[in-house]
Amino acid sequence: MVHKVALLLALLFGILSCFKKFEKLKKAHVLAAVILVISILIYLFQVSFTNVRYVIYGLFLLLVFISPKIVKGKGKLFSHIVLALLTIVCLVVVHII
Repeated sequence: MVHKVALLLALLFGILSCFKKFEKLKKAHVLAAVILVISILIYLFQVSFTNVRYVIYGLFLLLVFISPKIVKGKGKLFSHIVLALLTIVCLVVVHII
């Protein structure tokens, strides 16, 4: 449950920081993302990595988290947004299947 709330907060702060260039919004976005990654890792350790769908979701989250560090140039924001959308789709699929 914590990772869902943190995902929504990270999305909200990320969208707001795209339109408003406040440093506090960016820091809130990063903080929500860190909480999100930590909470999903704790969940994965609790279930002993047996739920493969959540492992894939966790990998997508890690990709979203490190994508601004890996991708340089103009495609940095685009790749971050595309990976975030892919992560949301993955989360929806995890809960449907």
